[in-house]
Order: sequence, then structure tokens, then C-alpha cells
Amino acid sequence: IKAQLEVSRLEERSDDLTAERAALVAAVNLLLDEPGTTPLGRVAVLPPGDVPVQPWEDAVLASSVEVAARQCAAMAAERRLELLRLDLRPDFTTAAAVGLRGGFDPVVTLRFGVELPFWRKNKQQPMIRAAEHELEMARAELGQAEATARSEAARLRAEWDRAERQIVRYRQAIIPQSNAAVDAARSSYLAGRGDFSTVVEDFRMWLEARSELARREADRFINFDVTADMLRA
Repeated sequence: IKAQLEVSRLEERSDDLTAERAALVAAVNLLLDEPGTTPLGRVAVLPPGDVPVQPWEDAVLASSVEVAARQCAAMAAERRLELLRLDLRPDFTTAAAVGLRGGFDPVVTLRFGVELPFWRKNKQQPMIRAAEHELEMARAELGQAEATARSEAARLRAEWDRAERQIVRYRQAIIPQSNAAVDAARSSYLAGRGDFSTVVEDFRMWLEARSELARREADRFINFDVTADMLRA
């Protein structure tokens, strides 16, 4: 009865995983513009990947689209403020002309003018104050975007390091230990010194350990894919 119950549970889990995989394959086919039922080959081993060793924070800041957009917005606000301030300065004009008078000597006229912004100041000062506030806001948004990017870099690094440590732990400790536990329980049962429930329990632990290792390898690969794109940008 215990064996039959364990088989039923494994079949239940297998059906759930099959349905979950079908949904993921349909999502991949949507991105590839393929029919939803297009099969996807079995992925037995994930490709290895080594993230470049460098300051992750600098790389994420350099590749962040949000930071780049805020930098451009801050630069544009600075330029607008500079142009408005230039309008408060005097405008200088120059001109030259040559007049011909028949048989007489030509006449050369030179002109120089200065336009003083006596009344312009009343109009420009409110616009300058508004531009200063816009620049201050743009710089604050840039600082917030940079802080968010640094936080994301720290999160990615922490997740990568955790995945590396856990995968090593599963490969070097948990998986070998669960194998030994299953073998010991099976040997004891066959020798008449143990019961079958121990074999079933240890086998379930062995299966969960292998499943957890696969999940952590998948999480590391996803993290690697995101991080590598940022560091290569």
C-alpha cells in the first residue's frame, strides 16, 4: 500500500510538471512567433556560464537604461537653464555697408549696437526659477535611479553567490548523503533489519534533493543570463 501510494504521488507530481512545462513552452513559442504546440527539445544540461569578474555596481550603472535616461534629462534641464540665463545678457549687433556714389569715392558704413535687457529681466526671472526647480528635480531623479541600480547590482551579486554556494552544497553533500541514505535503507530492508516505510521516506528525500538541485541550477542560469546582459552592455 505504501509503495502504491508513493507511485500515485509521483504520477501526480509528474502530471503537474508536464502541464507546467507545456505552459512554459507555449510562452517561449509566443516570443518566437511559433505555434503554441511547437515542441521544444529536452534540456538535459544547462550551458555553463562565467560572469565577468568586475565591480558589478559600475557595470549595472553603465548599462542601466533608466540611469541613462535620467542623465539625459538632467543635461537637457541644465541646457535650458543656461539658455534662459543667457537671455539676461546684453545683445551686441554689428553691421557694415558700402555705398557707391558714381564718380565719387565709395562710402563705407560701420554700425555697432547694444541691446540692454532692461525689461527682459522681469519676464526671464520667473522662467529661470522654474528651470532651476526642474534641474533640481531631474538631478534628484537621477540620484534615485542610480541608487536603484546599485541596489539591483547588490541583489544580483547576493543571489549569484547564494546560488553558487547552494549548488556546491547539493552536489558535494546533500546528493551524496541522500544516495547513501537510500542505499542503507534498501540494504537494511532486504536484510530484514528495516521496514519499507524507511526506504520510501529516504527515496522521497533523494528525489526532492535532485529536484531542488535542478531548480537551483535553473535559478542560477536565469540570474546569469540577466547579469551577463548587464555586464556586457
